[in-house]
Amino acid sequence: FITSFAEFSENTDAIRKIGYVSFNRNAHETFPLQECKDSTTANSLISTMKNSTQSILNTYNTTNGYSNNRWTNIEGGLKRGWDMLNSTDAANKYLILLSDGYPTTYLNRTTDDLYDGYIPKTTNSKNVNSAEGIFANTPLQVPCWGTDYSDLGAIRTREMATQIKNANIDIMVVGTG
Repeated sequence: FITSFAEFSENTDAIRKIGYVSFNRNAHETFPLQECKDSTTANSLISTMKNSTQSILNTYNTTNGYSNNRWTNIEGGLKRGWDMLNSTDAANKYLILLSDGYPTTYLNRTTDDLYDGYIPKTTNSKNVNSAEGIFANTPLQVPCWGTDYSDLGAIRTREMATQIKNANIDIMVVGTG
């Protein structure tokens, strides 16, 4: 995609920018919006994307024996992408989301980090309405432990996507799972 983007942008006066956000429990800006009009820039961005994504995948932090990075915070990825797009006054804005479509966490609104995902396994509590917040598959009334579907994560993802759509940003989704 990045190579095609560069080729499409190469011989034009139009200002076209590309940025990349990755997400697991947290959302990460891999590279900010920038022009990409030649193969050298495209190859550099591809290398940055691959190295950064691999670094995120290799990170293994634990809480109570569980990896803190194994969750899918689609809401966080959408918010980070939206914030990135809000930094430009471009007339046409597009957000391409690559995901398995299976939200397992959501933004933790109790921290200063705007893109920090909620860690569901912070205590041994099995209470769906625990002090950590409601992190559960609500229809089944069971806790989610990071690889389980989160109904609240899905609801908040849909709300974030609706806000982005209402801001006249087109969202394209590519399923990977």
